[in-house]
Amino acid sequence: MIIRLKDLEVMTTIGHYEWEKKEVRPLNLNIDIGIEDPQSDQLENTLNYEEVQDKIREFFKEKQIDLIETVGTLTLDILSQFSMIKTAQVEVIKKGALEYCSSVSILTSRSFGP
Repeated sequence: MIIRLKDLEVMTTIGHYEWEKKEVRPLNLNIDIGIEDPQSDQLENTLNYEEVQDKIREFFKEKQIDLIETVGTLTLDILSQFSMIKTAQVEVIKKGALEYCSSVSILTSRSFGP
């Protein structure tokens, strides 16, 4: 089963250039999370995706990061802390990064566990 978090907004200081480091800006994340099918209709038998959302947003709130590539890797590190997650794919979208593009994004993925 795939749980998909679409357009998760995280507020962080992102960018290589000094002018980028002066203000907090939004990044958007699209996250696909692979889990086993739940065995019952109870929250404790599946992934609490609100908890995932909150942990990611809180983590990046106080960070200053140069590269969106780093955001992707750090997001996968956070997801690895949830034992129910078997695989994850993260797209990090930075809007307004280039003059002639609406956004720039990276896509990274990882498998967890045995």
